[in-house]
Amino acid sequence: MNISTDPDKADFRRHHGRDRRRRRNLGLRVPGRRFADAQAPRSLPALFLALAAILALLAAPAAAKVAPPMESPFVDVPTDHPYFLAIYSLWQLDVIDGYPVGEGTAEFRPQNPVARQHFTKMIVRGMSVAVSEADVCTFPDVDVSGPSDLYPDNYIAAAYRDGVVRGMSPSTFNPFGSIKRAQLISMVVRAIRTYSTAPLKEPDAGYHGYMRGFDDPTHGHNVQVAEHNGLLEGIPLEGWDPWRNASRGEVAQILYNSIHFQPPTK
Repeated sequence: MNISTDPDKADFRRHHGRDRRRRRNLGLRVPGRRFADAQAPRSLPALFLALAAILALLAAPAAAKVAPPMESPFVDVPTDHPYFLAIYSLWQLDVIDGYPVGEGTAEFRPQNPVARQHFTKMIVRGMSVAVSEADVCTFPDVDVSGPSDLYPDNYIAAAYRDGVVRGMSPSTFNPFGSIKRAQLISMVVRAIRTYSTAPLKEPDAGYHGYMRGFDDPTHGHNVQVAEHNGLLEGIPLEGWDPWRNASRGEVAQILYNSIHFQPPTK
């Protein structure tokens, strides 16, 4: 098995279930947690606030929009950050995670690019797609994780099986390459068409969005469909280049929009 030092891969190497996150929020030690040391127990009022927040999350549907907390889980994403709600919500759903930087603290690094294999896992988890060892990846350039993990090969295989992702060629996936904004959007559009019961609306003659001039034969129409259906809501599109690398912040915002997609009313 090939061992990768890619930070995106390391970021998702372990699966952190909700029970671990709940224990952390209560100030309890979590075996195998992603931070080196457990937080000190919180004060009694803080404990009650944390417990109330957990009970509210348990009572909500899995993909329900999450109310913003009093503080951010990431030191570099303040609560007034433009992508804060998307980042926080996906973190609560265990779709994304951060980078540990100290005792009980983490960074999200919203300006960093995202590897293609990393985003594939994010969209598969975000859309609640079933993945197992039965999903066998056929791209030779993708690391095989073995029976102890599903990332990256089984996630890529599941998304490829469903037509959500495509390779750079029949034998190349380019797993560590940074995903472009246009590629990201095409994957999101394909995912909604595959997994969602809500139909995407085609841009009509009245469509005059920022992306109307983007006519790439592979991604152009998908980008215009995404803008028309509100999947790029919250992204400052004026002067936005679809061929630049997508940032982690942009990925979070667009994935958040796709999970909560509702067709436009007009």
